[in-house]
Amino acid sequence: RFCNGVAEYIDNKFKEQGITRKIDLVPLMYYHYIEPPVKENADGSYLRDEEGKCVAVDDTCYPRKGDVSVKIMFTPILSCYHHSFNDPCATNMENKEWMLGWKALTDDFYMYSYGSNFPGYHTYFDNVAFMSKQYKWYYENDIRFTYIHEECEAAETNVLKPLKMFIKGQLGWNPTLDVIELVNDF
Repeated sequence: RFCNGVAEYIDNKFKEQGITRKIDLVPLMYYHYIEPPVKENADGSYLRDEEGKCVAVDDTCYPRKGDVSVKIMFTPILSCYHHSFNDPCATNMENKEWMLGWKALTDDFYMYSYGSNFPGYHTYFDNVAFMSKQYKWYYENDIRFTYIHEECEAAETNVLKPLKMFIKGQLGWNPTLDVIELVNDF
């Protein structure tokens, strides 16, 4: 709602000045904004429509569309990065629901995904084992990436950086590829 208000304000200011511009405001939904504004059932699960999509609290929760639009960028900072979203990991089950809740509000859903081992930031983080399953889940749920923050981005250890970037690039194009075959191809 706040971002919609900011977008409307900017759009009105531009119109007053005779300016037409296409701008996307893309807030990061994490920490205090990680839970989506969707309706809950009595048991705390999200209310879903007949298509299985989460239902917004009200119409003001949908991102603004127009010359100055609002997009959603979910940041699963609280996720467990030792499992994919397909694995029965309690942490990721909650994160997956938050993600699907936000995604139900928009057709333009982006991710700022982590692949870093923050508690051991200066040590190698082996996420290759579940990477393929993770990309498949994103693809099946029509979730597209804009940025993947990986330990090779900022940490002092760049172990296997070229290999991991190659694998992620290939899986980004085709999430059904076999990781072992990609490693051998690399």
